Amino acid sequence: MTTDQLLHARKFISMSFIGLILVFNNQAIAQDFRSIFIIESYHLGYDWDKSYINGLKEALGSHYQLSRFEMDTKRLPKHRFKQQAEKAWQTYQSLQPDLVVLADDNALNYMAPYFVDTNIPVVYLGINNNPREYGLHNQQNFTGILERPLLKRSTQFIKDIVPGSKKLLILFDSGTTSTVIKEEAFKNQNRIHISGLDIELRTLSRQSQWRQQILSSKDNGYDAIILGLYQTLADEQGNNVSDAQVIKWTSENSPLPLFAFWSFTVGENKAIGGFVLDGKDQGKEAGNIIKSIFSGTPPYTILPITGASGNFIFSTSQLQRWNLILPEYIAHQATFLP
Repeated sequence: MTTDQLLHARKFISMSFIGLILVFNNQAIAQDFRSIFIIESYHLGYDWDKSYINGLKEALGSHYQLSRFEMDTKRLPKHRFKQQAEKAWQTYQSLQPDLVVLADDNALNYMAPYFVDTNIPVVYLGINNNPREYGLHNQQNFTGILERPLLKRSTQFIKDIVPGSKKLLILFDSGTTSTVIKEEAFKNQNRIHISGLDIELRTLSRQSQWRQQILSSKDNGYDAIILGLYQTLADEQGNNVSDAQVIKWTSENSPLPLFAFWSFTVGENKAIGGFVLDGKDQGKEAGNIIKSIFSGTPPYTILPITGASGNFIFSTSQLQRWNLILPEYIAHQATFLP
């Protein structure tokens, strides 16, 4: 064999060896690659969905393929929910993922019956109701994250930001989450008393009702307003009103300072802020559970947990607009948005 032939042979062997390494590496990646199917109660245009999906991606990292189905129950009428659930189930059957995420109460309520008799691991997040209300009791393949609006913490600090506050108005739409919160946090009452504050709750279905409550709030003796959910409000023809439109109008027309329960309500042309929940925290915590399951931990050994306790988030532009100064103990731990 000549010198050139010897060099060519060595090069061929070397390239073949590299090729084998690449094949083995690709096989290893394929073995680690896991598919996750997310069934969203709502839709990706909703900031809550965007934030928990970002949290999932941050926690999971690479080697995970995420597929999504939008049940769109913020915008569709309730009689369409079962039809959407059937479509989600058909999509699941075609995808055959390694794990399913059920995001928020409607997804768990309508999809749990499909999955209770399967072996597929199911992780839920953003759940306000007791999972037992959706037929889950010691279910072997289910676990997840509960969401609890921070009612007491979110109202107590307002006295320190708006001195002299005695009466607060809380506004919600009439969606599933709002109904559950009224049952769980307010015990189906419209009025409660917390730490020297009289708090009244209104759950509304129409945009016109929402606007009337906002415009008359000061005349009705309230000192501030806390905004809950407003994504299912409808106009007089029954059409869903854009949540961006609702919050912008509310911010521009409210005669009183606006506070919030969720981070997506805070910002320029939105609410001032508050001690709020963030969907990204729910997504990250769910992602950590998913990694544990893929590492071999059975779902039934992972107890459902209540999500992160919340954070102070405020809009600097809204604080300036209302000439409000945060107490030092709040400002020191707060995150600020434009």
